[in-house]
Amino acid sequence: MTLLSLKGIGKSYQRGSMWDSSNRVDVLKNVNLSIAPGACLGLIGRSGAGKSTLSRIVLGLERPDTGEVDYDGVSLTKMTCEQSRGYRRNCQVVFQNSLGSVNPRFTAGQVIAEPLHNFESMERKQAKQKIDDLLEKVGLHPSDADKYPHQFSGGELQRVCIARAIALNPRLIVLDEAVSSLDMVIQSKIIALLKSLQKTMGIAYLFISHDIRVLMKMADTLAVLHEGTVVETVDLKKSENRSYHPALTELVAAVLPPVPVFGN
Repeated sequence: MTLLSLKGIGKSYQRGSMWDSSNRVDVLKNVNLSIAPGACLGLIGRSGAGKSTLSRIVLGLERPDTGEVDYDGVSLTKMTCEQSRGYRRNCQVVFQNSLGSVNPRFTAGQVIAEPLHNFESMERKQAKQKIDDLLEKVGLHPSDADKYPHQFSGGELQRVCIARAIALNPRLIVLDEAVSSLDMVIQSKIIALLKSLQKTMGIAYLFISHDIRVLMKMADTLAVLHEGTVVETVDLKKSENRSYHPALTELVAAVLPPVPVFGN
């Protein structure tokens, strides 16, 4: 069974004069990917590979020039208003920049309540209880609901963003470099939280990162995006000796050792 599938996705942008239609840059070329319910697909690639463009297309923020994005067998471009609203409810996102993805004038409680106000009809008391439960689920305290974004550490604010993302019990969450701005200790804690939520809530993840160490801990399948094309797909559950695409080998080689080695 497939929850989300990308079929022949292509996207290009105009460079230079808008009147010169021949001067276009291909960002994505014939991308084919699929995500099963409750699974985690890791998408890796260096800067400029097209990862963020692909995430915007999955979220419905941009339309591909070619190809289709299907959710539960229905193309995003052919959905009715009701189906489109259902997709927005079931597909959430956590961005890299937690501070930039929230309203600085909102408290944490207001940030988490926003999707509830948009999609649910709740009384004030019921919404307050839901927010408290969500804060506890991501490792924070209900009293944190009254704090403003600048009063949180980076890791704590990312937990608030995760609470907002799971507020509607989505089926899919796009994690766009969701831990890359955090230090290694906080990264491991956020990854453990995401894995726990995936197990208890049955959420599928599209985890976008340039750090293969993160994806090795999270993903079931790894897709390598290189210059707008998926050049390799690796099943991380199978340990086998094989040769990998040079783009993946390059990313592995770029990983720094856990302990720096100093010269004499």
